[in-house]
Amino acid sequence: MDYMDEAKRIFHSEEYAVKLCGAVIERAEPQKAVCSLKIEDRHKNSIGVVMGGAIYTLADLAFAVASNVGQPLTVTLEGQITYLRPVKSGKLTAETFCEKAGEKTCSYRVDIRDQDGKYIASAKFIGFRT
Repeated sequence: MDYMDEAKRIFHSEEYAVKLCGAVIERAEPQKAVCSLKIEDRHKNSIGVVMGGAIYTLADLAFAVASNVGQPLTVTLEGQITYLRPVKSGKLTAETFCEKAGEKTCSYRVDIRDQDGKYIASAKFIGFRT
């Protein structure tokens, strides 16, 4: 099965992260995903750094792709993020790491890095498989 085709089918109408924010699904397979966001002025706050909400949105999309492609429908039970450093330009990449893939719950870490590979943030998501 082509998991990128499945991801496109599932997320083709995703309004917020994909259409409004411009996030891109770069890799999709069961329990693994990479999503990216090219930083634009619309992602920045009044002091010129990327807003936390834009970074969280990217992490949330990566979790959604990794936990839903090739698997039962999964919804978020809990999500949290730790911001490590500000970023002003370039491209952000969010990569998922599955920590637990149970029958009813799952746990993922999402690392967000800038184009130079520096950690920008780390997120943790707990999902429920419906």
